[in-house]
Amino acid sequence: MTDFGDVRVYTGREMQASPAAHQASTALANIEQSRAVAEVQASIVLAKANPRNEEHSYMSIMKSCKRKSLAECASYSYRRGSTLVTGPSIRLAEVVARCWGNINYGFREIGRGKDYSEVEAFAHDLETNTKVTRQFQVRHWRDTRSGGKDLNSERDKYELVASMAQRRVRACLLELIPGDIVEAAEEACKATLMDGIGNMDDQAKKIVTAFSEFNVTAEMIEGHLQRSLKSLVPADVVNLKRIYRSIRDGVATVDDFFTKSEQGPAGNENVSPRKEKEPEKPARVRSRPKVVEGFKGEIDVIENSLHLDRWRQKHFKRMVRELPSEKDQKVILGYAEQRYQMLKKAEQEKKNHGSQTAGDQDGIVVCPNGNGNVPLDYCETECSTRKGCPAHDDRGSSSKLTMEV
Repeated sequence: MTDFGDVRVYTGREMQASPAAHQASTALANIEQSRAVAEVQASIVLAKANPRNEEHSYMSIMKSCKRKSLAECASYSYRRGSTLVTGPSIRLAEVVARCWGNINYGFREIGRGKDYSEVEAFAHDLETNTKVTRQFQVRHWRDTRSGGKDLNSERDKYELVASMAQRRVRACLLELIPGDIVEAAEEACKATLMDGIGNMDDQAKKIVTAFSEFNVTAEMIEGHLQRSLKSLVPADVVNLKRIYRSIRDGVATVDDFFTKSEQGPAGNENVSPRKEKEPEKPARVRSRPKVVEGFKGEIDVIENSLHLDRWRQKHFKRMVRELPSEKDQKVILGYAEQRYQMLKKAEQEKKNHGSQTAGDQDGIVVCPNGNGNVPLDYCETECSTRKGCPAHDDRGSSSKLTMEV
């Protein structure tokens, strides 16, 4: 006879999991939690046993920043209203974190709703046990020019989540790593780009070709620079490359930086009405060129690159106050940068010429401690920084005559 005593009767209600199944799932969760805790503890123990050498880490960062491929993608920029926002990219933050050492960073999806994902980005300094986290929601929606659309593919959802999460990971890393280290890395990358620029005419052609991909013309680029591409300076090349990468990566749009060039009077036969309206311009517009020329006059009288750099820092707020137009501000800043580069070049040539001719003067040497061209007896009587000076270390020898650097 068959026994049907263990057969469950369907009553229309949801069947609860058996106590054995519930206990099994709880045990698996406890095992996973214990594994995660043990992994973090082991990482902290290893970090404590192998602390970072900050000097070595700093030198490693500076060495990495000499690579042109890294320097080209080390920063980003975009416009927020009338303000230009710039900063280190996620690629630079990752390199700095790797060289700094003992840092665990990344992101994880901690939950998912019907049309959104809950994500957590984190950066954990295992050596100091300092952790920075960012929790946020990512809607499964992609904005397009026609409005937008829902994402149904798992691949599209993951790529969107990863793109949004990387920006929060960058914020976590920049909060965790000392700010002066990141700033030094940015400056080193900028110096690498400046050194590798080469011929300005070739760079101008490359820039125009690259921006043509986004329908940006040479006239639009010149409108952004407020001067001709023929007067391009290294700082402009670095800035334009950063703008190109920001547009290419989707961080910014063309409209954030460029305005479409308007048709000039040569293509319009009815230009006489414009000439009749010119006298009706308010006095504020007519006086603006005088303010611009006044600032240029102040820049022209400065004969030292260091003094010019200080002038830019000291009078920047005054320039913004007296010239509300951002285009006028760019004109003055570009003019100051050209003057600065010219003075810098002249000072370097003068310094090189002085080093070459100092050795020809009888009894005159170039001090390696930065005191300029000095007589030989200065080294023995007046110099206050003799450490490392060959004239002091080899006193009485012929090395006094070979101090030229």
